[in-house]
Amino acid sequence: MAEDPGSPDIVCVTLNPAVDRTLEVRGLDVGQHVKGRLVSRHPAGKAVNVARVLQHLGQPCVLTGFVGETERAMFERSFDSSLVHTQLFGLDSPTRENITLVDPEKGLETHIRDEGPDIGSDDQERLVKKLRILAKPNMWLVMAGSLPRGLDVGRLREILQAVMERGARVVLDSSEGALGIVQDLPVWLIKPNQSELAALSGRKTGTRDEIVAAVHGVKRVAQIILVSAGQEGCYLVEGDTILHGRMRESPKRVTNTVGSGDALLAGFLAARAGGLDPQNCVRRAVATATSACLQLRAGEIDPDEVLPLVDQVVVETLAD
Repeated sequence: MAEDPGSPDIVCVTLNPAVDRTLEVRGLDVGQHVKGRLVSRHPAGKAVNVARVLQHLGQPCVLTGFVGETERAMFERSFDSSLVHTQLFGLDSPTRENITLVDPEKGLETHIRDEGPDIGSDDQERLVKKLRILAKPNMWLVMAGSLPRGLDVGRLREILQAVMERGARVVLDSSEGALGIVQDLPVWLIKPNQSELAALSGRKTGTRDEIVAAVHGVKRVAQIILVSAGQEGCYLVEGDTILHGRMRESPKRVTNTVGSGDALLAGFLAARAGGLDPQNCVRRAVATATSACLQLRAGEIDPDEVLPLVDQVVVETLAD
């Protein structure tokens, strides 16, 4: 991969970003008046999180997609412009706001998710034109996050086909319905979680054996399948090879798991861009996701933690 920040090889596309509020509420009792502490209010959404983690890992990328015009400056200021090139489309409607309530006493997280604005046909066409300009052979186009109102799965298929015709490699991390398009659209990489893998394969995914059976049933729908599995780490499927990576010991101070799957994907892509082999890509991915779990602010990592955590990741070959 080229290292010139002026021409990044990774484009992250956010269709339905959010402003995330994270509050720490000790002893949360639903239905009562309680005191909380605002931990952070920052730009988020899956593609935004991926771009931010790539920045922390020193991997340049482009971030494009939709954002409310009133929040665009906040999104742009939140990135290092030498690493993340923001090319966002401003919308008349405000960006949705999500709320995460973290109760450190009970070890619980409560997530409140807003729907977001309706994306009209004119704005969708603006995005298609932008992606056709950015798309080029062998670059990675990361389409991550939920679909906004007004943009259905059929339209998403058309958008992905347009960039694939220009040689781009599509990385898809979206909802179960959107992931279903890979049945007839050969993308390069998908990153389902366990429930999304279950929906895609029609199989249970509660145990390691069930996950392996499920990925065997769908491994031809994409060149690479990266399954996020919470405390059990991740599974990487590429060709006939299946790897399972996990921390040797679970972290004792997990703080906030929101965005850990985005960090997993970013860690994998950064490692792959650096030319690492599949086992070491898995190690970097799990270590990056683990660092994200240790932060109060969702979708963040501490880059100084990642390399020490890599040494604690165990990778097993389940099939080859």
